[in-house]
Amino acid sequence: VTSSESDSMNDPQLVAEFVTEATESLADIENQLLQIEEASADIDSDLVNTVFRGIHSIKGVAGFLGLSTINKLAHRLEDVLNLIRNRELVPTSSIVDVMLRAADELRAMTSAPEQSNEMDVSEHVEALSTIHDNAVNALKQVADDTEVGASVEKIAEEVLELVSDEMANEDASPTPADEVSSVASDVVKGESAAEKS
Repeated sequence: VTSSESDSMNDPQLVAEFVTEATESLADIENQLLQIEEASADIDSDLVNTVFRGIHSIKGVAGFLGLSTINKLAHRLEDVLNLIRNRELVPTSSIVDVMLRAADELRAMTSAPEQSNEMDVSEHVEALSTIHDNAVNALKQVADDTEVGASVEKIAEEVLELVSDEMANEDASPTPADEVSSVASDVVKGESAAEKS
């Protein structure tokens, strides 16, 4: 904590304003998160953005005030919400359960910010980080698979093109069957001419 952050933390008015804002942002977060879970993959963008902005604001002000523990937990919660609002993570019941517990802890700390830096939130931070990292890794795997698939498809197209060209070249030159047919035609023509003479 820097001296300026310490001064901010010791400013009763700033801290009181933070508590009021955080209380308002977190007042209905349980119902909001449950609604997000109920929507599942059919994301309600307005709802998710509302929750995201509230957590983002708490994170920013907590950082300014030197409330590092609140800042850290809000940051991890924000990361998960960002994945959901970008439709990169489906909010399953197990994921929302972790978010609900983190939000409860955040609400408890923001109601008594002076003691918040002494609180241990490592369990919540780790759980949220695991959700975030697993989702990011899954997205990366999908991107890699898509890239490999595109490469294979491109190679297949090139092979088909080469095969088509080869077949076209073969069709253009006389095949043994074509040669037999030509000889047979000449023989028939020769016999016909002999009969007329």
